[in-house]
Amino acid sequence: MKKLILIFLSLSLFLLGFSFGEIIDIQGQENNESTSKIKVIKNTEKTFEAPFVGEINFDSFSLPLLTIIAGLLDGFNPCALFILLFLLSILLTSGDRKKLIILGSTFIIASGIAYFIILYMLLFSIQTVPAHYKSYFQLGVGVLGIMFGLISIYNAFFVKKGCSVMNKTKRDYFFTKIKNVIDKKSILLSMIGIAIIAFLVNFMEMFCTVGIPLTYTTILASQNFDWYISMFYLILYVFFFLLDHFVIFTIAIFTYNIIGVSNKYTKWINLFGGILMLLLGIIIILNPKLLML
Repeated sequence: MKKLILIFLSLSLFLLGFSFGEIIDIQGQENNESTSKIKVIKNTEKTFEAPFVGEINFDSFSLPLLTIIAGLLDGFNPCALFILLFLLSILLTSGDRKKLIILGSTFIIASGIAYFIILYMLLFSIQTVPAHYKSYFQLGVGVLGIMFGLISIYNAFFVKKGCSVMNKTKRDYFFTKIKNVIDKKSILLSMIGIAIIAFLVNFMEMFCTVGIPLTYTTILASQNFDWYISMFYLILYVFFFLLDHFVIFTIAIFTYNIIGVSNKYTKWINLFGGILMLLLGIIIILNPKLLML
């Protein structure tokens, strides 16, 4: 019931933003026809007044900073971390450090490649949207950003479980597959098996935090960069997305201990990620030009 209320609120904000956008378009057209009839106030600074947060100045904000923040928040994904922690626990139990390094790094590298492909697919799909539909597409992304932001904030306070996409049946399936892959005599076959599992997990977990990458790639597409600059930002995003994986993996190698993310930290990650998606969603609807960083 509470999620239905959140969706209803998101749709209401969508209608409000759509109406506001139409008013801006009409005022812009009338201004071009007769500047003497309508006075348009131009804001020389890229600022946005956010509820409870205050004024945000986008002149002091940058796309690299947004990339780092979004990547870090997206990286603390309970689905992928849960599988990584299980993989490391099995490998640590075996006592084979060489196997731990090879298979652990294979999982992280394959996860990075899989997530880069996902981001590229999103970016490419957004860039192929016809120009006359882009304003409507941005409105849709803004609505999704608001909706996923509200759900993430809701989860931070009311949902105690980790990954909502991967239920017990799916987790047991992956646990069994990981055990079978690790037990293979050929290290090459084990690497291939772990890489396939990493790809499957990352494509499944996409539904867990789709709001952040979708909103980010929409902002990236709006910058109209050359392809190699866009690829640089996607690689930067993936690097910070995997940073927590690298930290956990490195600690496991040198200390033979596993550190995880407690429910307390997951709560704050969901909260900050939700606020980020909520703000970006509102800005995409009301004034997307602010995001031309």
